Amino acid sequence: MVGGGTALNDTTKRLYESQIKTLQNAPRDVDKLERLLKVKQREKQEVTCIEDTERLATEIEMLKVELYYLVNRNRGVMLRFKRSMCCRMFCRVGANNEY
Repeated sequence: MVGGGTALNDTTKRLYESQIKTLQNAPRDVDKLERLLKVKQREKQEVTCIEDTERLATEIEMLKVELYYLVNRNRGVMLRFKRSMCCRMFCRVGANNEY
């Protein structure tokens, strides 16, 4: 980006978008989320393509964040963390998709 501004490359942009999508689509039920997490971990062990491995690693990481949030939501600690994390992602993505 010209002018000294910071710009996200396409890979980073796709990573953030994938993380946001995973969080948005994650089940809100702890049991369902744990089952999905196990399925994704098994899938990751079976894939051979590096792109699939990276994608699944990102999904697993975000599902673990969501699971931690659900388990601890009554404490109020994770809510602040989740909001902060999502805010940072959305602020970087921006409304006009400029990086």
